[in-house]
Amino acid sequence: MFPVIIDGMMGKKEYEVTGFAYSFHPSPLQIILKTSIKSTDKDAKERAAKVEQTVEEFLKSDELKDVVKTYPYKIVVRSKDKKQIN
Repeated sequence: MFPVIIDGMMGKKEYEVTGFAYSFHPSPLQIILKTSIKSTDKDAKERAAKVEQTVEEFLKSDELKDVVKTYPYKIVVRSKDKKQIN
């Protein structure tokens, strides 16, 4: 499941994703995307929303929807300065 997201997000510069992590503890599953976006950028929230929306699309794709439906999850988009921006 995660390689599809990693390849899709890190392979496109427009998303500014620089890293990926996940955690099952504490619940729900956290899918964490690290970006080069600064939390102080005026459009940081908008750019983070675009990243989050794209990950949601991956998770709802035919390839992943059967895997994901069994896990509650939360998408976390982090800024370059390690703050959650979504």
